Amino acid sequence: GGAGARANRTLFLGNLDITVSESDLRRAFDRFGVITEVDIKRPGRGQTSTYGFLKFENLDMAHRAKLAMSGKVLLRNPIKIGYGKALLFCSQPYLLLHAAPPACARCYGIPP
Repeated sequence: GGAGARANRTLFLGNLDITVSESDLRRAFDRFGVITEVDIKRPGRGQTSTYGFLKFENLDMAHRAKLAMSGKVLLRNPIKIGYGKALLFCSQPYLLLHAAPPACARCYGIPP
């Protein structure tokens, strides 16, 4: 069954502080390996959540970062981490942080 998100090099970072910068994320995560890409999505109208993607050079780095940083506070918010590829199945990823449809929540491996 393809329920959970499969591990890959891209991490989804949810519940980010609205003021977070690319350099904040690089500083927090660069000890786990080489970060090849950082993408921060700012909230649009009617949205309150900032989220982002962090791409590592390999799977091992991403996996270690996910284990070490899940739930850790960055700036003011405890960050949620999932594997980024799951986003292909989620039309509105920011909903995850409030009332995600079960399908969305499941693809991040976060209980609905």
